[in-house]
Amino acid sequence: MSKPRYGDHISVNRGGYSHHGIYVGKGKVVHYDNDLGLVGKVTKIDEPTVREDSFEKFLDGSDEYRVHLYDNSGNERKVITKRYSD
Repeated sequence: MSKPRYGDHISVNRGGYSHHGIYVGKGKVVHYDNDLGLVGKVTKIDEPTVREDSFEKFLDGSDEYRVHLYDNSGNERKVITKRYSD
């Protein structure tokens, strides 16, 4: 099992888009949720929220995620794809 490190910017492919979040430790990810039904519920698209969910819920069934790495200036320099399994 490979989990990200605290503070990692991570993303997961959700078909037509990449969903991004920040790993905050203890198996939790903070991410933006626009409630399109893609994260588990359907409400109004004009009521976006920032949520904390489990890493597994964030992955939404995917066994791969990406870790985005940045240089000291904040420029993305590398993206690493990792596998996750229970």
